[in-house]
Amino acid sequence: NDRNRFIARVYAILTGQLLFTAGTIHAFHLNPSIRDLMLLHPAGRKVPLLGLLISTIAWWITLSSESIRQSSNLRWPLLIAFTVGESIEVGSISSIYAYSSVI
Repeated sequence: NDRNRFIARVYAILTGQLLFTAGTIHAFHLNPSIRDLMLLHPAGRKVPLLGLLISTIAWWITLSSESIRQSSNLRWPLLIAFTVGESIEVGSISSIYAYSSVI
């Protein structure tokens, strides 16, 4: 029973992460000004790097301490920061491609 609850929790977290990432991709494609910013403006080209930096810092902090991964109050904010960083990165990179090939 504990195993099933753990698996359900893992799938719920992954589903939430995938839905948030899909929503971010949708937002990048839905707004043409954001897409143009990503493609044409020099500052827009740094957005994927910002997402990578956010997710890498969250990953590194989580990796550095077992107590943070298991029982800290930081584990959920770090997971959220990682998800947001990856979503920004994937959303900005996906804005280069046609919407139908991404979603």
